[in-house]
Amino acid sequence: TILWNTYTDDAMSAAIPIPFAFNFYGVAVTQLYVTSNGYIQIQTSTANSTLPQTLPDAATPNNIIALAWDDLIVDPSTNTGSAVQYFVSGSAPNRIMAVQYINLRFIGGTAAENVTGQIRLFESDSHIEVHVTTVNDNGNNYSKTLGIENALGSSGSAPLGRNNTAWNVTTSEAWSFAQSSVTYAWSPATFLSSTSIYNPVATALNATASYSVTVTNTATGCSGSSNVTVPF
Repeated sequence: TILWNTYTDDAMSAAIPIPFAFNFYGVAVTQLYVTSNGYIQIQTSTANSTLPQTLPDAATPNNIIALAWDDLIVDPSTNTGSAVQYFVSGSAPNRIMAVQYINLRFIGGTAAENVTGQIRLFESDSHIEVHVTTVNDNGNNYSKTLGIENALGSSGSAPLGRNNTAWNVTTSEAWSFAQSSVTYAWSPATFLSSTSIYNPVATALNATASYSVTVTNTATGCSGSSNVTVPF
């Protein structure tokens, strides 16, 4: 599906459904938003940003996956075939959803510039891959960001030398972000909307209630616990 293949600056797509179960930082998500500035947002969107951040950063935008976040332009009049699109390949339970950036340039730049690559989401284990074919800012040394960040901007991951610094790619590279699957166990269940999600709601309290939660990494078996008191 082509999102943009004519001159486009600072665009944000409508919500695009993720066609399979996917977890991002341990949270089940169902949709994404694509920007023309080299990154996508997961589940919710905020104002499009032309200024890359050093991940993690609590300032919006958060909940992101970035290929080459900067002020980019879709402009087929200068860059042949310039476009942003998405597609799904494979069959369940091994489908891959890809967002593809093709021959974008930087704001105020020329045809000598090129940002081409893909952000891929994997159904099988909710891991993420960022494939970079070309990033060429024609010697301008623009700062760009490649990486991922959670919904609060409190946790993020970026390859060395790719986190809001000047970088270019002339030989294709790919980065994989493996996400651990975790379970939640709240106790006691009294007044809680659920005991197995990260953010249950306590309703109809008739007294101050204390709860414990245990978070377990299903891959390693490692777990941790904490307590919270909800005042009446």
